Amino acid sequence: MKHLAASSPDAEIQDASAPKAPVESGDSKTVTYELYYSPDHARLHTATKTAELAERLAVLERAIGSTQMQSGGSLVGTVEKLEQHIGILVQPRQLEQLSRRLKVVTAELERVQELQAKDATTTGISADAENKINALFELVDKIDPLVSLAPVLVTRLKGLKGLHAEAAVFSDSIKMISSEQTKISEELKGLDTVSTKVRGCSLSQCFYSISARRRTEACKAR
Repeated sequence: MKHLAASSPDAEIQDASAPKAPVESGDSKTVTYELYYSPDHARLHTATKTAELAERLAVLERAIGSTQMQSGGSLVGTVEKLEQHIGILVQPRQLEQLSRRLKVVTAELERVQELQAKDATTTGISADAENKINALFELVDKIDPLVSLAPVLVTRLKGLKGLHAEAAVFSDSIKMISSEQTKISEELKGLDTVSTKVRGCSLSQCFYSISARRRTEACKAR
């Protein structure tokens, strides 16, 4: 039992889990409330919360499947396995294979519908056609969980398309730079050749002028 005192007759103390009973005190300006704790009510509240949690877990199991959990796997392992499946599906080759399979399934379903339309007025479906239909439905059931991933894959492929375009432009730029560098190298080689020739001519002229001076000086000395 717990006693709480209020300074005003109009004050109230609320407790959602216990009933309240006012008790008059000797002082006319004071009201005392007695609060009672019920263990049964607390257990009922805990059981309600547990039931809500169990219901949420059941919804989660229906959404992601409870096969792995029942066989001893953990939720983290299930998430990692789903991430591996998504990583495989993101690859362009896997997407192309999936697209081809979907086209084959669509064509087979169209053929089945045509056969059903033809046989509706005559006899029932043959055993061979029924086996094919069952096989097609099994294939559709396997592919159906992957349909929700198609928009994400398309968005990623569009992003990769832009990246490939930028890479192609960058490759062309590198080719242009390499071509310009080759031209510059050839021009430098030509300039080196011209420079060598010019230097050779200058040395010849210097030697000739020195020889002429010596001859002139020799003639004057005579």
